[in-house]
Amino acid sequence: MKVLHIAGESGASGAGRGVLWLHQGLINTAIDSKVLFQFGDSCDAGVQALHPGLAGRAKQSLISRTNALPLKRYAAKNPLFTNGWLGNDVTRLQVYKDADIIHLHWINRSMLSTGFIGKIKKPVVWTLRDMWPLTGGCHYSLDCQRYKSTCHTCPQLQSTLNPDLSTRNQNAKCNSWNKQDIHLIAISEWIKQCTDESTIFKDHQAAKVIPNCVDTEHYAPVNRQSARRWLGASDTDKVVLCGAQNLNSVYKGFDKFLEAAAKLGSSVLFAFFGRLDEDAVKRLGIRYKNLGFLSSSEELSKAYTAADVFVAPSLQEAFGKTLIESMACETPVVCFDATGPRDIIDHKVHGYKAVAADATDLAAGIEWVTNLPAPQIAAMRVACRQHVIERFSTSVVAEQYASLYTSIMQGTTLPSPSKAEQH
Repeated sequence: MKVLHIAGESGASGAGRGVLWLHQGLINTAIDSKVLFQFGDSCDAGVQALHPGLAGRAKQSLISRTNALPLKRYAAKNPLFTNGWLGNDVTRLQVYKDADIIHLHWINRSMLSTGFIGKIKKPVVWTLRDMWPLTGGCHYSLDCQRYKSTCHTCPQLQSTLNPDLSTRNQNAKCNSWNKQDIHLIAISEWIKQCTDESTIFKDHQAAKVIPNCVDTEHYAPVNRQSARRWLGASDTDKVVLCGAQNLNSVYKGFDKFLEAAAKLGSSVLFAFFGRLDEDAVKRLGIRYKNLGFLSSSEELSKAYTAADVFVAPSLQEAFGKTLIESMACETPVVCFDATGPRDIIDHKVHGYKAVAADATDLAAGIEWVTNLPAPQIAAMRVACRQHVIERFSTSVVAEQYASLYTSIMQGTTLPSPSKAEQH
């Protein structure tokens, strides 16, 4: 069985690393797995880039800018919204021709167009990593529920039109994918519910839930004292870590985190990784360290291990990969009891699930974890890593996908695991 994974990023990105982990896990289950990224110069076996090098990036950047031109008629600046009008024809590639199953991941940045996806004549598995496939163009709908009926007057675009660009995109997806052989995979119960309720996929088979995976060999606890020295933390500091590729994205809830941070005491040392609005942090007058972009699992493992708690304040998130990375390093998590992160931890077992969008309860959760007695926090750290190994390790998730592929090739239906089985 030959499977081709298609992704719109590179293997160096966080999402790209997740694709590579799954790819390696599938190889270990005797699946003939190949990966086609949009960018990068990977020399890994079975991995290639559609647009390698600087010239490739320049070419694809031009396509993406052209794809975004219709957004200019709307008031929003830099909306979290993507057109699917332009993309690449990958059918000319031998790796596509050889594949039995096409496995789509995050295919934006003009990797694939809406129309091209509808023309794929092979079974398609699509791992839904945000809401874009089921909306008129936004990656997260926030408070908008129009994707369940008809997209129009799009809040992301600050549109006053009905119909508007989101309406046309939604119609294009419905028309293109209506009779498509697509096996939808949600990475959380929340994104499954959104998918099943969407207009675009209402006539498709219900999505199945298979979570993201993490390489528990690369994400593992290191020497805690050394990690804290690397961070610059004293023995008495309570280290609170927060990070994402772009903490400034509205759905990441960083404003809620800052509101919670203002309620915590002076013994807390905050650490951040990813793109950070330092001016907003400085205005709070808190002690903090900006680690910048951490691209390697070694650096990230040090940051997670050094922390007493990792805080993921996302208001809307399909999954929450940083949560399982943190727990793989034996660091408890505080998050909101909502959307994707809700599925990942058990309350007061692997951390704390605060009331959704409630900064006061988020602060209470941070204090609860950081004030646990030493024996209790030690037990929680062990429980965190064991939980990740049992539910989110590469081998566990790869086996679920291997079973799915087999059922597709045999023409049978693979039932979704119950919530009890997932836990």
